[in-house]
Amino acid sequence: MRSPIFFLAFIIALVSISCNRRAYVADNFEERTQDHLSIAVIPYDVLNTGRRTKRMTDEFMEQQRAWEAEAFQQDLVDRIMRRASRNRKLVVDMQATTETNTRLEDAGISLVDAHTYTAGELTEILGVDAIVTAYVQKNKVLTEVESAAVAVLTTVLNAPDAGLNRTYEIDMRVSVLDREGLTLYNDAGRITIDFGLTADQAISRVNTRLIRRFPYIEKR
Repeated sequence: MRSPIFFLAFIIALVSISCNRRAYVADNFEERTQDHLSIAVIPYDVLNTGRRTKRMTDEFMEQQRAWEAEAFQQDLVDRIMRRASRNRKLVVDMQATTETNTRLEDAGISLVDAHTYTAGELTEILGVDAIVTAYVQKNKVLTEVESAAVAVLTTVLNAPDAGLNRTYEIDMRVSVLDREGLTLYNDAGRITIDFGLTADQAISRVNTRLIRRFPYIEKR
């Protein structure tokens, strides 16, 4: 009979493998991107699956979805640029989100619908060689009002006895697609977020996880 220590080591090994799952980067990435000069991040495809309050009308949810799509997008661009400045370099130009979203709007494409277009269509509209597209699913709308309300309830009511769920999960996926729609980079995962975190902090956690092996960043 195997000892409990064996099973403990086995479980730890499985957890370690899960946590260190490597993102996908195309084997011929350098060959396929040698002529790439610029890329753009598309507004995120955001799905909120949580319970809706009375104030969360259809109009509110659409406005919130558009805000989150752009907030995630802008943070990812900022995070890529900051990471590339730390003894690294970004080997392509990153299109500014204002330019990306203006071009989309001029083409009659809303922020929440951008992800429904093909990579070929988007690269042509944006004038770039590849696009970064991402998907986020969560059961909490990212508003400061809700975060503050939960924080107060947690303190006053003593959450463990009040039955409050102080965390929520976010499923996420990011891909880099070339003009032909072929995948150059892909990563996905799930993280647990504390309700006490602000919207900006939650967005930062997601994007930090998604660009851990962003392929256009090279060491100097």
